[in-house]
Amino acid sequence: MSISETRLTTAGILSEPPLVAPGPAQIRIRGARTHNLQNLDVDIPQRRLTVITGLSGSGKSSLALDTLLAEGQRQYVESLSVYARQFFDQMQRPEVDVIEGLQPTIAIDQHASSSNPRSTVATITEIYDFLRVLMARVAVVACPECGQPVSQQTPAEIQQAILAHPEQTKVMILAPMVRGRKGRHAEVLDQIRQQGFVRVRIDGTTYDVEQIPELVAQQRHDIEAIVDRVILREGIADRVAESVRLALKHGEGALRIVYLTPEAKEAAGGTNARESTPDNGWCEQVYNTQYACPDCRVSLDEVEPRTFSFNSPYGACPCCEGLPAREGFDPELVIPDDGLSLALGAIAPWRGASPVARQRQRKLLKSFLAKHRIDWEIPLRQWSDKARRQLLEGDGQKFPGLLAHLEMDFAKTSRESTRQSLADFRGATPCPECGGARLKPAARACRLNGKSIHEITGLTIADAIEFFGTLTFDPIHQPIGEPLVAEISKRLDFLWQVGLHYLTLARPADTLSGGELQRVRLATGIGSGLVGVLYILDEPSIGLHSRDNDRLIQALRNLQRQGNTVLVVEHDEEVIRAADWLIDMGPGAGDRGGRIVAQGSPDEVARHPESLTGGYLSGRLRIETPQRRRKAVKTRRIELEGATLHNLRDIDAAVPLGLFTCVTGVSGSGKSSLVIDTLALALSRKLHGTVARPGPIRSLRGASKLQRIVLVDQSPIGR
Repeated sequence: MSISETRLTTAGILSEPPLVAPGPAQIRIRGARTHNLQNLDVDIPQRRLTVITGLSGSGKSSLALDTLLAEGQRQYVESLSVYARQFFDQMQRPEVDVIEGLQPTIAIDQHASSSNPRSTVATITEIYDFLRVLMARVAVVACPECGQPVSQQTPAEIQQAILAHPEQTKVMILAPMVRGRKGRHAEVLDQIRQQGFVRVRIDGTTYDVEQIPELVAQQRHDIEAIVDRVILREGIADRVAESVRLALKHGEGALRIVYLTPEAKEAAGGTNARESTPDNGWCEQVYNTQYACPDCRVSLDEVEPRTFSFNSPYGACPCCEGLPAREGFDPELVIPDDGLSLALGAIAPWRGASPVARQRQRKLLKSFLAKHRIDWEIPLRQWSDKARRQLLEGDGQKFPGLLAHLEMDFAKTSRESTRQSLADFRGATPCPECGGARLKPAARACRLNGKSIHEITGLTIADAIEFFGTLTFDPIHQPIGEPLVAEISKRLDFLWQVGLHYLTLARPADTLSGGELQRVRLATGIGSGLVGVLYILDEPSIGLHSRDNDRLIQALRNLQRQGNTVLVVEHDEEVIRAADWLIDMGPGAGDRGGRIVAQGSPDEVARHPESLTGGYLSGRLRIETPQRRRKAVKTRRIELEGATLHNLRDIDAAVPLGLFTCVTGVSGSGKSSLVIDTLALALSRKLHGTVARPGPIRSLRGASKLQRIVLVDQSPIGR
C-alpha cells in the first residue's frame, strides 16, 4: 500500500479534531496474570493510538510486552509449518485466559536485537538498499587510480554517437595500443604492421607505418592504430560500423575517435592533417564496451548493486572485509600517558611483568633505543615524532614495533588469562586500505552528483534530505533515478519526523542509545507500509528533547493512520495528552499494582479522582520547585577543558561536587558525548586505571577529590 509522501506539519496534527472513542473493533484481554497483573480484564481499541501509563513497576510492560507481544509471537510461530517451527525456541503461552482480536504484533523497543557491527542507520531503514541500486544505475563510474570518469557503451551506441556529428565532419577511428608508457615499443609497432594497418598515431602525430621515427625510451608515449579515416555523409553508416568493430577488437574494448567539424575547421583556418590536436580544432572522444580506464589500463567489473554492498565479497574492502575498522592493539591504550618513561611503565601492557619478562622487554628495545640515542628514563613526550612512531610501528629493519610484537604475543599465547589481559588493550582501528569506507576502490570511485556512496552515507539526515532534494537526472536516467530518490527521501523524512535529523546514515546501530534505536525502528515501521498490525512501543520519548515531541507524535499518528493499532508505554505528558485512549495502571508498584485505575480519553482520566496520572494531567497534583537550593563551592568541582569528541567544539566544563547537576540540550547537542563518553571515561581511567578510551581533552582537574565513579546508563537490568 502506498504511503502519502506529504510531510504533515505539527500545527496540522494539533489542529485536527480528536478521534472518536473506541468502537466495536477491540483487542479483548481477559484474566491476565503475567507477573504482577491482578487477573486483569481490559479492552484496547484497534486502529487507534493507545497509551499505557502508571508508576514504575505498576505492570505496564507486563501487559504490553510480556502478555500482548508474547502471545502475538507465539501465535505467529504456531502458524508456521512443523518444519519451520523447529528453528524457533518453544514459546510458552502467557498467563492469560483469553485474548481476542489480536493482530500481527511488532515490538519497537529500546533493546538491540543484535550487536552486528555491520548494521547502520541506512541499512536498518533500507535506505542503503535503494542507494545501492541508485548508484549502480545512475552514478558516474570513475577510475580508482586516476579518478577520471569511464563509460560503457555497446558498439551500436558508439556507432550512433559517431554518426550524430554534423555532415562533412572528418573522423579518425583509432584503436588504443599504448597509453602513457615509457619505452621504444618496437614490438607494439611491429604488431600494428602485421595486423595490416598503414597508419599510426603517436603522441598526436600521424605517421605511415613504414616511416615511424625511433621513439625516446625515457619518455611516455601514446600509440594508436588508425583503423579508418572517414568524412561523415549519407550512406557511410555500414563502413563506420565495421571500423568500430575492428577498433574495439584491436583496442581490447576501447576506441578513440578524433574528429574535426566543418565549423571547427573554418575557425582554425585550415588544418595540418598530420597534427590532429586541439590547437588545430580537432576534438577527441574515448568509448569503451567495458568499464576500463584508457589512461591507467585498469579494467573494472560490471557495476551492480552488490558492488556497493559491504556485506558482499563483491563489494567489501578485502582488507577489513566490510567492517569500518579492524581489531588490533590501540596505540592510545598501549601508551595512555606519554608523560611517563619506559622505566616508569609508559607501555601499559607491560606493567606488572615478572623480572624475566622485564628482562626480555629490555632486550627487545635495547638496540632500538641505542639507534635513536634515547635513555630508558626519558618521558615519551620528549621523544621525536619519528622515534615515537617507530616505537609503535617498527623501523622497517630489525625492530618490528610494539604493536606487531604484542600481536605476536596475543596470537601465540595459550594462557587464557594472558589473552584476556592483552585483549583489554585492543580496540577498533580504522582500516588502512579504505579508511572506514568499507568498500573496494572501484565502488569508492563512483560518484553521484560529485559524492561517493561513502560520502553520501556520511551526511546527517538533515543534509541528506537537502542532497537528494536537489538531485536532477538527464532524460535517460530520469525514469530510473526519480522513483529511487522518492523512496530514499520518504524514509529520510520519517527519520526527520522522529527527531533524528542529527544522525548520520553511516552511524553504526550498536552506538545508538536505546531511545535513538527505537525511533530508527519507528521510522522503518512507518516506511514499511504495513497495515493491520499492532505496534508496541516502550517509551519512545526517552532521550528526546521536548522540542522534538511534536515530531514523535506526528510519526505515531502516521503509523496509526496507515490502519495500524499503536500501543505505547509512556510517561511523557505530551504523548499522554495526544492519545486516543489512555490506560492508567496502578495504584502502586509491585504487589500494589497490576490493576487498571482509570481508562478513557485523556480528559476522562484527568477527571478520575483515584488516578495519580489524572491528578497531574488536571493540575490537582504538581511537583513543586524547591524554594532553596544548595550553593556550589568553587574549590570543590571537576574541571574539564578542551573536549572535542564527535560534535563537541573545544568544550570547557566545570561540574560542582556534592550537588545534583543536570546537563540538558536538544537531541544530538552532545550531552552524552560530554558526560558519558568523555568525562565519565576520563574519570574512570584516572581513578580506577581502566583502559576505557575517553574522548580527547586537554586537561582534567579535580579527580583527586573523588574516590570512585559509578556510571548508571540506559542499559537494561535483567532483560
